[in-house]
Amino acid sequence: VDTNGNYEAVYTFGHYHPNSPKSPFMKIETANGSELTLSLNHMVKTVASGTIPAANVKKGDSLFHASGMIELVESTKKVQLQQGLYAPFTASGYLIVDNMLVSNYVALQEKSFLQIAGKSIVSHQWIAHAFNAPHRMYCRYITTCTKESYDTEGISQFVATPLALSKWILRQNRIVMGVCSVVIAIFCGIFSFVEQYPILLLLLGVVTAFHFYSENTLKTTGKV
Repeated sequence: VDTNGNYEAVYTFGHYHPNSPKSPFMKIETANGSELTLSLNHMVKTVASGTIPAANVKKGDSLFHASGMIELVESTKKVQLQQGLYAPFTASGYLIVDNMLVSNYVALQEKSFLQIAGKSIVSHQWIAHAFNAPHRMYCRYITTCTKESYDTEGISQFVATPLALSKWILRQNRIVMGVCSVVIAIFCGIFSFVEQYPILLLLLGVVTAFHFYSENTLKTTGKV
């Protein structure tokens, strides 16, 4: 919820681990006195650098406050926090934490863009949000996702497998990494398009059903 009363529902948690061990976090303070505390790889929306890992935020960066104001980062430091790791998911891919705009997601690399052979491919924010589109559509159209299943580390079962696959790909050589990344980017683009225009998915389902119905009718007629 921002200071103007605008809000967005949390449809699920990608990470829900109340009993997690202590972990290093990044504490970010702005010149206006705001304080934001996030895990090191959780992404933050910045004005000039896009959505970047909290560990990469530096003095002089501009962040978005819930009031709509832009606040300059005054200092950053690593801290150790008590138990608890949470990642609420919203339809937009962003949420307000400590009155600052942050991402739902974490970055798997230090840069804001996925790096393949030293080249920026797509942003971690885009690929994470697009890849999660089927989950969002499932939660929107099929069930409310109020009872998710989580692994021993508190990762949602919908997130755990894609996350493990992504980490595996990033450990491979440039060729394997490049091919897999292109395939994933294509699928993410399809997921994102279908989410924006769900009527097309419905039409495809109707056309497919009509096609099978027509084929079965012709086969039945031919046997008579």
